[in-house]
Amino acid sequence: IKVYSSNQIYAFLEQTVSYSQEECEAIFSDEEGVTFFEKGKYACGPVNGNNGGSYLTMLSGDGLMFGIINIVGNFGTVFVDQSYWQSA
Repeated sequence: IKVYSSNQIYAFLEQTVSYSQEECEAIFSDEEGVTFFEKGKYACGPVNGNNGGSYLTMLSGDGLMFGIINIVGNFGTVFVDQSYWQSA
């Protein structure tokens, strides 16, 4: 059952990126106000190294590396796999 649309999920991620360090600490705190927020462990605030701090971007160093690895891997599959050569 679909609960959230892709537009709602995108809006939630945009809201998550907009939180400051203090807001993240307040969100991840217990009833006594003691925070258990650790940057990098919880999804709150912008992502370092991504374009605009977004969670959904290919305009980052890691996105570029993913693209290069994917292209090289696919070329390797095409040129090395015998079944590709037999069907051509």
